[in-house]
Amino acid sequence: MKQIIINEDEYDELFSKAAKIVQETQKASASLIQRKFNIGYARSARLLDELEHAGLVGPSRGAKPRKILIPKEEEIKVKKIRSKANDTVSANVVAEKYKEKHGNYVRKIAAVIEQTLSSFGITARVAEVNNRPNDIEYCIEIALGTRTADILALENDIALALACPPEFLVIEAPIPGRSLIAIRTPYPNYENIEPTKLLPPPEDKKDEFPDIKRDDFENTWMKIRAYLSFVFYLIARLFNVIANFIYPERKQDIS
Repeated sequence: MKQIIINEDEYDELFSKAAKIVQETQKASASLIQRKFNIGYARSARLLDELEHAGLVGPSRGAKPRKILIPKEEEIKVKKIRSKANDTVSANVVAEKYKEKHGNYVRKIAAVIEQTLSSFGITARVAEVNNRPNDIEYCIEIALGTRTADILALENDIALALACPPEFLVIEAPIPGRSLIAIRTPYPNYENIEPTKLLPPPEDKKDEFPDIKRDDFENTWMKIRAYLSFVFYLIARLFNVIANFIYPERKQDIS
């Protein structure tokens, strides 16, 4: 039997039911949790993050499904506890403190994102903002006909405009199940505050996989495709030169 101890103040009330669903189906995705409990995508994504912190599912692997770390036949017991007055502060509390202290921070970042996209000819607006445990999510609504690849290609430019290192900026285009694009940025002074260290440590977490973003696959494929196109172009030109050298009459016939 696997026993999981969670802080009742920090975890969602649907955590136990979500863990049972994941164990029975041996699948873990935000869309699955969203359908089962009829909740919003943001809440289902947070539940999935909580399952990962508890050591029940593996980290995100991009296009590949998450690894399930709880066998179907194993019994799970979730024990809920309440934190004491001076206990470890959760990542959600850190987010709320920053929101109170920097009331205009979110509005400023949202305006910078809109202005940056507008400077590249992309009409977009920030439709909603979600304070997640590890970052701030800006949900972008773009004009009809705008390609998501154009926004993904601007990841470095957006990071430069926000004065944010590219490795801390995440763009998800589109958000699964929604006609919005997510731009996720860290909280202010992210070098001094690491919300993930404030969460309870995972128990019996086994295999670790690198967190490969979907953007990395798309950007890499675009670079490979451009490189191969250039190589094939050079080969075709080389064959054309050789053919004209061997068969000069062919060149005259064509002309």
